[in-house]
Amino acid sequence: MPQQDSMVASLPLGLIALCCVLPTAFGQFSWATFTNAAAPQSGKATYYGPGGDAQGTCSWGPNFANTLGLPATANAATTIALNDVDFSAGLACGMCVMFIGTGGGIGTTPISTTTWTLGQVTNRCPECAKGSIDINSGGDGIWAEQWYAVDCNVGSSSMTYSVVQGSQYYFEMVVSNARNPIIGVSAEINGAWLPLTRTTNNQWAYYNSQGPYSFPMAHPDHMRERGHRTGYHVDAGAKEQAFLAASSLDSIVASLLPSLRKS
Repeated sequence: MPQQDSMVASLPLGLIALCCVLPTAFGQFSWATFTNAAAPQSGKATYYGPGGDAQGTCSWGPNFANTLGLPATANAATTIALNDVDFSAGLACGMCVMFIGTGGGIGTTPISTTTWTLGQVTNRCPECAKGSIDINSGGDGIWAEQWYAVDCNVGSSSMTYSVVQGSQYYFEMVVSNARNPIIGVSAEINGAWLPLTRTTNNQWAYYNSQGPYSFPMAHPDHMRERGHRTGYHVDAGAKEQAFLAASSLDSIVASLLPSLRKS
């Protein structure tokens, strides 16, 4: 998927802090449960055909952030829509999973029962039962499957932010290419730290509660991912993405949840 070059702007907004999933439960979402490869989640796998991400709930398609070509997604074999219960109102956006068929089902294109496949959650499946996935590729049938969550394969790449809507009074931003799902974003606006609100389509919004600010906004000079696991710290240059304008972030700090890889 083609990526857009960043647009520019001027004037600072402040710091944006991102927190990725912690090893605790949030409603139906439990990172400790989902990452337990010894006890995978079980359900049914269906297909919704290739190209279904254009309006994906997580806002990474070409109509929004246009970031499906970044490593977290591009390095997965397929993208998937997750059942509503496990999707947890967008908390599962960006989660990478290994899935495999367990035998049984109806149709003409069963999923492999011998090879695990890496997928990334970019959409929701309202009609799917808990544990079930809808695969964004051509296929037919309903097949028994199981899955567990893993780190996304982002390599040494950085996370990317995209301001997809905005004015001097509000903005909505999409964060892409994280190693693991994000649970919160806070912004320093006019000297005060404020939690941004996740919309139903995985956009992080500010709605003028601290007053207006200059817009367009300046792009950040760097982005930092910070892991909880001792010894894992990565500083890398930011890849800015924008539709209306680049954000005025001085920096972005992401706290990534416990990686499954060893430090």
